[in-house]
Amino acid sequence: MLPLPKPIAMSIEATLWLLTLGGFATASRLRNDGGHADTQDAHSAVVGVAQSRIDSVYLDSIASSADRIASRDPFRLSHAPATVPYAPERRGAAPAIQSRPVAPRPNLSVRGILGNSNLWRAILVGVPGHSEAVLVNPGDTLGGLRVRRITRDTVFVRGIDTSWALTVRGGWQP
Repeated sequence: MLPLPKPIAMSIEATLWLLTLGGFATASRLRNDGGHADTQDAHSAVVGVAQSRIDSVYLDSIASSADRIASRDPFRLSHAPATVPYAPERRGAAPAIQSRPVAPRPNLSVRGILGNSNLWRAILVGVPGHSEAVLVNPGDTLGGLRVRRITRDTVFVRGIDTSWALTVRGGWQP
């Protein structure tokens, strides 16, 4: 069973309170009249009023909710219809947003790694802005690329959107 909208639930709760008060009033009247009042008529009157109140509240709340939803656009932050109609086939429409062209990634390679366990240095080829091989230390930044770490056999380089783990291919070639 689906939960009722808050206005409907509150109306039903108010109606139930009215029924309870009506029952107390009827019981009080019976006690004061010595029990001679027509209980069937009193019960029918209270139930009839409550039922008509529930029906009118329920129908009114549905109508007002439908009007409220139709007058607002629930899928927009401004809750107002768009100022421009949706027509993708329309001529003269603004072109779709194109992504920024991706810069080509450099073709990096390691010519050699020099040093000892205290400080390793590497010779890199293909660094942007340098036509020749470059001797780099850990922490150097060249052409937007940062040398993160150098080990005995690997150079770790980080770019804007990628990282490389470069190794020496083959033996030393002067």
